[in-house]
Amino acid sequence: MKLKDILTESSKISGNTIDYMNCNDLIVPEKFNRIKDLPTLNVTNEVYLSYEPGNTYLDDDGVTHKSEQLEKLPVKFGTVGGFFSITMNKLSSFENFPREIGGVLNIANNKFASLVGIHKVIKKCESINLAGNKIVEGGMGLLLIEGIKEITTPTNDHVTCGRQRSIESYTHSKDLPFIIISQYVGKGKRGMIDCQTELIKFGCKEFAKL
Repeated sequence: MKLKDILTESSKISGNTIDYMNCNDLIVPEKFNRIKDLPTLNVTNEVYLSYEPGNTYLDDDGVTHKSEQLEKLPVKFGTVGGFFSITMNKLSSFENFPREIGGVLNIANNKFASLVGIHKVIKKCESINLAGNKIVEGGMGLLLIEGIKEITTPTNDHVTCGRQRSIESYTHSKDLPFIIISQYVGKGKRGMIDCQTELIKFGCKEFAKL
C-alpha cells in the first residue's frame, strides 16, 4: 500500500482487525471510538502515526481536529502486517506496541532512553530505526527479536546486522554499543554471551542489560 493512500483514504475495520491505520483513526472521535475498547488491535497493512506539526483532520460533521504528539499509544496493538511508523512523538515506553511487525519499526525522534525489556513486548520486526532517541541503556534485547536485518542507530547510522565492522574505529562513537550488538544478531545463545562480554569490554556495560 502506498503512503499517500494510508494518509488520505478511510480505513476499514472488521472485528479487531483494521486494514491500515493513520493519525486520523486516533484523532477523529468517531474513528477512534471504533477501536478504543478493543482488547487488541491487529492491522493488516501499515501503521503511520508519525506526528506532523500543523496537520488537522475533519470528522463527519466538518469539525477540525488538530494533530497532537503522542506520549503513549492509546490502543494496544497485536500484529501489524507492514511498517509501524510513530516518529516525531513523545513516546518513552514500549507499552501497547505490537508484538509482531511485518516491516520497519520506526520510532525515530521520540523520548526513548532505554531499550531494556524491548524483547518482552516486540517479538518480530524487519528492522528498527532509533534515530534521534537518547538511548542510555539496554539493547541486548534486540538479539531476541526475530527477523531484524538492520538497525538505524541514534545518530542515524544504518547498520546491517550480522556484518563485521572494526570495533576499534568506533571506540569514541555514540554508536559503539549498537555496532557491537548488530554483529551478534542471529548468533544464538553463544552470540548473546559474546555480545555481552564485548559490550562490557568496551565500556558499554549499561547497554549489556536485557
